[in-house]
Amino acid sequence: STVRAGDQVTLQVTVSPATATGNVRFYQESTLLGSAPLIYGSASFVWTVPPAAPATYQLRAVYGGDTNDNLSLATLT
Repeated sequence: STVRAGDQVTLQVTVSPATATGNVRFYQESTLLGSAPLIYGSASFVWTVPPAAPATYQLRAVYGGDTNDNLSLATLT
């Protein structure tokens, strides 16, 4: 969808199984935007679109895994 500088966008991910623990880190290309804890397999983060917004963004969500669950990566462009 179309976003403009200053818009707030909620990035939400779901990790399976819902018992997975830890945090999900959100990136714009290689820049860490922030992180959010998993709660019942879901994590969300509110991102504010920066000034001088480019035409497209490559956003990633990275779950680092825990003792029972593997690392996972999702990319959204």
